[in-house]
Amino acid sequence: MSEEAKLHRGISLPMAIFVVVGVVIGSSIWLLPTSALADAGPGMFLGYLLAVIPGIFMALLCAYLGATVPTAGGSYVVISRTLGPLLGAIMLALIIPGAGGALAFMAGTFGIFLNAALGLAIPVLVSGALILLAAYVVNILRVEVSATVGMLITIFGDILVIALFIIFGLPHVKAANLTPLFPKGFGAVVMASLLFFFSYAGFTAVLDIGGEIKNPKKNIPLALLFGMIILIALYTTQAFVVAGTTPWTVAAQEIQSRGTFTVTDIAAQFVPQGILSIMPALILIAIASTIYPMLLAYSRDFMAAGRDRLLPASVGRINKRYGTPVAGLTLLLIFSLVLFALILVLAPALELPLQTAVDLFAGISVSGLLAFEILLSIAALRIAGKFPEMEAASGFRLARPVLWIVAIGGMVSAVAFLGLLGMDEPLILESLAILVIPFVVYYFIRNAFVRRRNISLKANTATWPSDVTAE
Repeated sequence: MSEEAKLHRGISLPMAIFVVVGVVIGSSIWLLPTSALADAGPGMFLGYLLAVIPGIFMALLCAYLGATVPTAGGSYVVISRTLGPLLGAIMLALIIPGAGGALAFMAGTFGIFLNAALGLAIPVLVSGALILLAAYVVNILRVEVSATVGMLITIFGDILVIALFIIFGLPHVKAANLTPLFPKGFGAVVMASLLFFFSYAGFTAVLDIGGEIKNPKKNIPLALLFGMIILIALYTTQAFVVAGTTPWTVAAQEIQSRGTFTVTDIAAQFVPQGILSIMPALILIAIASTIYPMLLAYSRDFMAAGRDRLLPASVGRINKRYGTPVAGLTLLLIFSLVLFALILVLAPALELPLQTAVDLFAGISVSGLLAFEILLSIAALRIAGKFPEMEAASGFRLARPVLWIVAIGGMVSAVAFLGLLGMDEPLILESLAILVIPFVVYYFIRNAFVRRRNISLKANTATWPSDVTAE
């Protein structure tokens, strides 16, 4: 393979930190807090602290796995090498609802905010599809260029707009709006935390760009550490301002009557008009800052599966000019566009407000990412027992008891959240099964197909793909 056809380690530590922040923050913070305020009352801001529990387990697992196996498409590679090609295929299938569902959610949110910013009625399908396509084009470029673009839009989108909301909102927090703290009981806050986990999901993205991060055994754990600190501070403070400046009954009435009620509607109460006028544009940049790194990261899993021949070999190829997996990017884009189109079908078919239908995809994405966590937890334990030499060379080692606590904690919390999510909204888990089962069937068909050509998926996933990474 020529040098031009390899991935490049062009992502620095600052870039990696903002990839983590950008992919994790997402657009959910502009819709979910108001939905949770209406459903759970002002105590909903505590849901972010509950949701961080499985988030911390996930971050530690990703730091351990990323520093031990710094390879492109790391999520798929780790699971397929430790648990076998079938579970690797299931993990790949979970990317469709996990990452594809998240991208569909963000495309829909982008359309909602674009109309709010321009005061027009542009079809959400059109505006959402265009932002997905724009992020796709940026991701085709060399990773040094696209990662720099991603870092800049995360700073001037996600971080700046949340900081402005907090700074101007804190002086307007009223104790009366926080009483009673749990009007629908603490259980409602627990249920809100299920969707808030969506706001902490995405740490696995750093595993999938491990083959393109400089000094990954050191920088992957550092990126996750600094990213987590930034996220906890921003999320909890922003949600507190939302709850403290708006009566929860008002949020419920607005969503019922208008179909949508966003954080920008709340910001109109206290943010100066000059700054308020640019906030929708900043939020649009923030949404784009999440769409970009999700396409960047999870396309690498499809690329790795193409190299293993679980997917056609063409999906595993790297563009010689840009050093990026264009076919993998294209496949993830297609899945995302299909799921996004389903939002527009679901809303009228289920007689749901558009915001509620979009939130449904947040739930589907959460369920897929929780299933990720279960598989990654098992894989971490397998690496420790089966590949001790790799663990010994890791840049982030966990003492064996700590690793077991983190892995078991990750599995237990993920199973618990999945169970609660299924009880609260059975349609979410049903949708997950509908999206995953066909891919499992595909695995057996594909396995039989390649075996007739003397290709073994089991043999292809028996060794670690050192050729995928470029030192």
